[in-house]
Amino acid sequence: MKYLAFCGSTRSGSINQRTVKVMTSCLTSLGTKVTEINLTNLGIPIYDGDLEKENGLPDGIVELQEQIHAHDGLLIGCPEYNGYMTPLLLNAIDWATRSSEGSPDLLLFAIGPCRL
Repeated sequence: MKYLAFCGSTRSGSINQRTVKVMTSCLTSLGTKVTEINLTNLGIPIYDGDLEKENGLPDGIVELQEQIHAHDGLLIGCPEYNGYMTPLLLNAIDWATRSSEGSPDLLLFAIGPCRL
């Protein structure tokens, strides 16, 4: 199994980011491959349908989608933010569920094998 790990928090010293690192270490010690990414490094703009129509998917989203596709599961650390997930994580998911032409939008989050 291969897991993609990331956190929905950007705060320096985030407990959730530290928790992701601990879980990554635990899984790695058990022989599981885990790839950690930082959502802020992907340069994802705020979702905008007009922006998507004009320019297609941002490079950072294409990279995120490729990473999700290449892994068997996700390990996501995210604090509760006003009773919901953080804007960073929600925006990344909003963009990641956008598809290339002809693919179902939620394909990457389907249970079982998926193909782009």
